[in-house]
Amino acid sequence: MKRYTFKKSERLCSKRYIKYLFAKGEKILVFPFSVYWCVCVNEDIPAPAQVMISVSKRKMKHAVDRNHTKRVIRECYRLHKENLYETLAQKDCKILLSINYLQDKKRKFPSMEQKYMRMLDRLTEAISNIDTKQ
Repeated sequence: MKRYTFKKSERLCSKRYIKYLFAKGEKILVFPFSVYWCVCVNEDIPAPAQVMISVSKRKMKHAVDRNHTKRVIRECYRLHKENLYETLAQKDCKILLSINYLQDKKRKFPSMEQKYMRMLDRLTEAISNIDTKQ
């Protein structure tokens, strides 16, 4: 049985890794998401993917709306991370991931999940096309 969890080890908190991600990472834009991702072959990351989720204060003025949006994105990630983990296991690599929400209004879970799945398909396609023997 699959365990749908989102543990502390899967959260991107390290300032060093965040700087590395935005300096060396690639960007995928699938509206309303902007995703920065970076492959870490030699790094000692405890989980196959470490994720950071952000919602702009400039776009969403109310903290309640930002927190709700982040909660919905976390839920989408938690439910569908197995697809990403399978691709990472095939490539034998780990990634750093930053999911940024670009829209200025809240979405309900079903529509957010649909957009998230489209973004995840583009991300897994990009990961499967990389060469990890660098």
